[in-house]
Parts: sequence; C-alpha cells; structure tokens
Amino acid sequence: MPIFEYECQACGYLHEVLLAPGKRDPRKCPRCGKPKLSRKLSMFASGRGKADTCSPKSG
Repeated sequence: MPIFEYECQACGYLHEVLLAPGKRDPRKCPRCGKPKLSRKLSMFASGRGKADTCSPKSG
C-alpha cells in the first residue's frame, strides 16, 4: 500500500496516510478538522545506500 503525504492548508499540519488501492483521499485534517488538505509530492525510498554496494572488499 502506498503512503501519501498531506498538508493542511488551514493549519499547516503535515501528515502521512497509508491508503489501500481504491480508497479515497482523507477529507479532513486530523488536527484542526478543516477540509483543506493537499497531497504533497513525496520522495520514495529506493532501499539502497552506499553500504549496500556489491563490490568486493580489497585486501
């Protein structure tokens, strides 16, 4: 299931929501209750970093 980030345009609260396929976006801010949410562009993890390289150790 994808994780989406939302920001409330009324109070500025930024939160994440785990949405199952076919589910609708949340309608209200969980902090202030106002219906002014906008979906933010999220970066997604690749699962690889410098420590994950497959090069053999020298020595």
